[in-house]
Amino acid sequence: MDGDLVIKVAKNIEGEISPLEADELVRFTAYMQGIKDAGNRLRIYSRPSDVLGGVLDVYVDPLVIDLETGESLENEGVFPIQKAIKDHLNGLDFNGVLVKEFLIDSIQKADGVILPVFQSLNFRSYNGVAKDILVWAESESGSFQIKDESLTINYLPNELA
Repeated sequence: MDGDLVIKVAKNIEGEISPLEADELVRFTAYMQGIKDAGNRLRIYSRPSDVLGGVLDVYVDPLVIDLETGESLENEGVFPIQKAIKDHLNGLDFNGVLVKEFLIDSIQKADGVILPVFQSLNFRSYNGVAKDILVWAESESGSFQIKDESLTINYLPNELA
């Protein structure tokens, strides 16, 4: 509705943004209704993070990153590209904006990465509708997350001279 004050809320559990439980949302809503100015209408949402998806080609140093798995050859159990993406998303302000170029910059800084290229980049909100990210995107839930199955990462050997 026009003129409503929209409030997006979530909680941080061990570094992961999560929606409020039903009882928490009821209490928060009751609190907000009690302190708001008369005449103001509130719409309060607490939804799961929007899921980043697409296809990412990453040209890597094959002496540093395993081309099959993306695992660091120097640090077992570490996946530098996924870590860079997760760290970038966790560093965004709640209800902030995801800028595609800034995400690329973060991936570029990961050990062994030479050139990251998004063939496609999108996000899927709580309602399941995917939206392409051409330059930037604002999360509908207030935050973004990545799931292993949502983003295809192709590890390619660096062939740049």
